[in-house]
Amino acid sequence: MNNPILVKAITIIKTKSIFLFVSLSVLFWSAAIIYSFLLGDSLRYPDEKVYYHEYGQNIANSDIFSSDGKNPTAFHPPLYPLLIGILLKIGFSIFGIRLINFTALFLTILLTYLLLRKMRAEFSPIISVFLILGYPVLFYTAGTLYPQTIGGLFLVIAVFFFWDNELTIKNIILTGLFLGLSILTIPTFLFVLPFFILFMLFKQKIHFLKLILLAASTFLIIAPWTIRNYFVFDQFVLVSSNFGINFLIGNSSATTPNNGPNAWTGVKDFIEVADLQHMDEFERNSYYTRSAIELIKNDPIHYGKLYFQKVANYFNYRNDLSTKNESSNSKDILMFITYGFMIIVILLRIIVPRKKQFSSFELFLILLYLASAFVSAIVFTRIRYRLPFDLLLIILASLSIEKFIQINFNKQTTLRS
Repeated sequence: MNNPILVKAITIIKTKSIFLFVSLSVLFWSAAIIYSFLLGDSLRYPDEKVYYHEYGQNIANSDIFSSDGKNPTAFHPPLYPLLIGILLKIGFSIFGIRLINFTALFLTILLTYLLLRKMRAEFSPIISVFLILGYPVLFYTAGTLYPQTIGGLFLVIAVFFFWDNELTIKNIILTGLFLGLSILTIPTFLFVLPFFILFMLFKQKIHFLKLILLAASTFLIIAPWTIRNYFVFDQFVLVSSNFGINFLIGNSSATTPNNGPNAWTGVKDFIEVADLQHMDEFERNSYYTRSAIELIKNDPIHYGKLYFQKVANYFNYRNDLSTKNESSNSKDILMFITYGFMIIVILLRIIVPRKKQFSSFELFLILLYLASAFVSAIVFTRIRYRLPFDLLLIILASLSIEKFIQINFNKQTTLRS
């Protein structure tokens, strides 16, 4: 590292990290407030309108978790619609709800910073702040009424408490509680619980009681909603009843690796059958699930190939969008550069032998990120659904950049001596 400017920059990062964090925080909030003001009351995506106009308004005005204002439902996971409904009830506008989303993103930035400081990392805490702010899709998503920002916060909090020098009873309980909140926000996170348990078993000798405690504290948070579903519908529904339709959309005759929810054309016949038979949402859920399984059984080679193509698509920098006016070449290029940079940094860490000494924490992040790809591909893989796990990728990339800095900085010190 012969470049004096680069050496000076590293020195500033090393000695002025708190000042940099505060400065970046001011920039973040300035941008968040201005962006939210410019968006006004516009809701650009269909799902935003569902969360706000259907669930949010019905919860606020009628105290009912319902999309039509009359019939209770368990179709969507509850936490984010309930949050919107409560905020509307106490007088929040769309502008205010967006600021809550940005608050969640800011807390994620802060916790990522603190997590890496807890790991005794030198450069990566502030690098992670730069990477999160330099990954604009996170900021963009925080400006939408989507649950991914809140879900990402809960995931990072769970990792924060899970990964400590000593996994105490207190940390296990807190991990489980926030993992439960993440599942009530995004049910796909359910796989994270067995992943945590398996990692605990392989990493060190863990008392069986701690494993039970982690699972129990997770389901303690989920249980009230599951019990509500049982008493209201006389059905066992753990979190939501929309797996079947998503499973079918992700494995229909019209599904491609990258078209995700746009594969509606392949499920229209199944929806018509369900309509003709007057199925309720739970009968539909079972019917759609069975139909998807039958499609896979009838052509296992095609769907086996499609599954691995969807796994590969998990790492894509772009998706086909049904809302065409929200897609553009400039957004794709920006996503290619920012996401591609993190992937390249981590791949270099793997490829260059002397730089690939991964810690157990880094292996944990890698395996969890890869596991999320294989789980997501069961249905379909989309950038929006991947975003909470991209936070783990950012942590990993930050640690990898620090490794490169340390190696080159030490080399420069050796040359000078």
